[in-house]
Amino acid sequence: MEDTFVEAARCLSADEDLREKISRKNKDVEVALAAVQEKIHEAHFKLQWAASPDQEELLRLVGLGISAIAEIIPTGSYYRYHDIFRGSLSVAVYCVVTLRFLSTCSDSRSVGTADLPSLSEIHAALALTMQDWITIEDYLLGLCNCSNEIARLCITRVTLGDFAFPHKAFQWTSELFAGFRLLNFRNDTLRRRFDGIKYDVKRISEVQYDLVIRGISQASANPSAEGAASADLLDSHTK
Repeated sequence: MEDTFVEAARCLSADEDLREKISRKNKDVEVALAAVQEKIHEAHFKLQWAASPDQEELLRLVGLGISAIAEIIPTGSYYRYHDIFRGSLSVAVYCVVTLRFLSTCSDSRSVGTADLPSLSEIHAALALTMQDWITIEDYLLGLCNCSNEIARLCITRVTLGDFAFPHKAFQWTSELFAGFRLLNFRNDTLRRRFDGIKYDVKRISEVQYDLVIRGISQASANPSAEGAASADLLDSHTK
């Protein structure tokens, strides 16, 4: 009997050591993700936001970090350790999708979920060679994060003078919400996050409404009027 418990202790110790290794490697992924998120954050204060040349390299570094985690997880044990790094996977999805959205906006094109990267495209953007490493739940949670970020961007982009942004944001989030409604959720976390998209759409529609009733779309042709209108809108949303 003693041998049984000695073996059990060895297995538990090995499992704990592996979890610590995964956590350390996940911190490297988080650092790489922070650099990508900084690029996204620039859209909050730069009117002429554009995709940077190093954007793909930053995403590749995220993928390298995720691949390093994959290398130390034993075959068939993915879900046993998934909870340690699943947050990083959903944030990685958020980064790829949000950058695609912002790049499309900067091209002055119509934006819709037709521009939404698929799960396989997410893997490709991160240069991940392991297929199906990011689960469908990680993917959907990442999309929910995008919706929230785009709703936040609506206010800051308008105050910068980008009056076309709310329309594009409303189109994208509305289509995303319609897509989520096709799903039958059994996951409580996903259901709660899906409910959040509804409120993001509402927040964006309120910004659109403000633009219409203030006649700001006409003011965009006049730089001085544009600045005053932006200040008024910012003041109304910060009270």
